[in-house]
Amino acid sequence: VEESFQRGVDEGLRRAEADFGSALQTLLALCRQLDNLRETILTNSIGEMQDLVIAIAEKIVRISVREQDATIVETVDEAIHSAVRSDEFYVYVHPEDFAVIQAKSPDFIAGLNGLNNLVIKKDPAMERGGCKVESENCTVDATITSQFEIIREQIKKRLKQV
Repeated sequence: VEESFQRGVDEGLRRAEADFGSALQTLLALCRQLDNLRETILTNSIGEMQDLVIAIAEKIVRISVREQDATIVETVDEAIHSAVRSDEFYVYVHPEDFAVIQAKSPDFIAGLNGLNNLVIKKDPAMERGGCKVESENCTVDATITSQFEIIREQIKKRLKQV
C-alpha cells in the first residue's frame, strides 16, 4: 500500500511538473511575443511620433510668427547673411510682413559691406514669418516650411543612427 501510495505521489509530481512546465513554456513564449509586439509597435510608430513632434513645433512657430515682428526681421537678416555677397538683393516676404521689413531695410544694408540695394517685394504665396532672398549669384529659401524640412531631415538622420 505504501509503495503504491509513493508511486501515485511520484506520478502526480511528474504530471504536475509536465503540466506546469508546459504552462511555463507557453507563458515564456507569450512574453516573448508581447516583447516583439511592443518593439514592432515602437519601431512602426517612430515616424508617426516624428511627424507629431514636427507638427506641434510648426504650430508653435506659426503662432509665434503671427505674434512677433522680430521673428521675420531675424529670418530676413539670417537669409541675407547666408546669401553669397552681391550688391543687390531681392527679398520676397508675405504682404503682412512687408512694412516691418521695409522699415528695417536700412539696418540690413548697413549690416553688410557691399550691399547697395535691398528690394523688398510682397509675395502673397510666401508664408508669414518666412522669406526668400535672391541675388544675381544665389537664392536662399528661408521659409518656415523649408526650415522645418531641414529639421525633419536631421531628425530622420538621428533616428537612423540610434
